[in-house]
Amino acid sequence: MPSDLHIHTTFSDGKDTPEEIVEAAKAAGLHYISITDHDSVEGVTELYESGRYPSNSLRIIPGVGFSADYPGRTVHILGYGIDIYNAGLQEKLEELSEARWTRFTEIVDRLKALGYEIGETEVLTDEGMCKAVGRSHVARVLVKKGYFDSIRACFDQLLMRGKPAYVPHFRLAPDELISIIKGAGGIPVLAD
Repeated sequence: MPSDLHIHTTFSDGKDTPEEIVEAAKAAGLHYISITDHDSVEGVTELYESGRYPSNSLRIIPGVGFSADYPGRTVHILGYGIDIYNAGLQEKLEELSEARWTRFTEIVDRLKALGYEIGETEVLTDEGMCKAVGRSHVARVLVKKGYFDSIRACFDQLLMRGKPAYVPHFRLAPDELISIIKGAGGIPVLAD
């Protein structure tokens, strides 16, 4: 059965809304999809609450994606079949969301201190902005303002680990994330 079990929407770093994802999946003849936005279940929640789920022709497996620190690298853990309304999951997602916003504010503050004219509102209102703001969104604005020729150049000079505007990402340990996913009735899977 044709399926795609690792999809991001505008609720993390995807370009399409949950509704657009569903329509594209149906058009492609998929039978199953899973929306696995980073640190968010809002895309799946939107589908439930808008009445677009369940569908007779397309099954949607509720999911979530997390980044975890592992010695020497970052790993991505997906949770499938989760209860998106689980209190423990919701509490942890709120904590991660707050950490993401704190990081974003610190990055913008560092850039201002380095002489770059950039503001939080400017990044948040940029065309193509999704709901989970990150370094790529900041880089996109810096490129549009002419500070860099490409997002890659911006990362290489400012936003990568060890560079002047880098702020570490708050991440949970893999065992804690696995416990959260299982606590929400889900199945944890290591992503590629």
